[in-house]
Amino acid sequence: MTFLIHLAWMGFGGGVGALAGLVGVGRAKIPWAFPLFLLLLAALILWRAHLVKRSRHAHGLVAARTVGSARAASRTGALIAGACAAWGILHLGYTSAWAHQGVLLALASFFAALFLMASSLLAERWCRIPSSPAPRESTDKQVQQPSKLRGE
Repeated sequence: MTFLIHLAWMGFGGGVGALAGLVGVGRAKIPWAFPLFLLLLAALILWRAHLVKRSRHAHGLVAARTVGSARAASRTGALIAGACAAWGILHLGYTSAWAHQGVLLALASFFAALFLMASSLLAERWCRIPSSPAPRESTDKQVQQPSKLRGE
């Protein structure tokens, strides 16, 4: 199910990237800092999830916040991967140096977004808190229920 959700986000991102690419061909490009930012974000999410995983007594709220951030980052990574794939494909037909650089940046951003998505899914897995075991039933005599309260 998670695969289908991420595939849908990639498809939506591809549509957005295709639309932006058609409108912005020859005018806009992906900055070099963008793939680096995606890799930095992936490293930050993995580091935070590792802290939760390593801690034996992690607070549930910290784990939940980390999972929420990882889930949002995985969806964002899928969206960006689709958009960068569409952007790069649209620039393949051009022979200028500017278009060649755009394809390389789109490719680098595509792989950085895939790494963000994969690392976020790993972070979600790391932040699972094991459920507490079910309370054992007492083997002693059952506790006597108090008699009816006075006045009833």
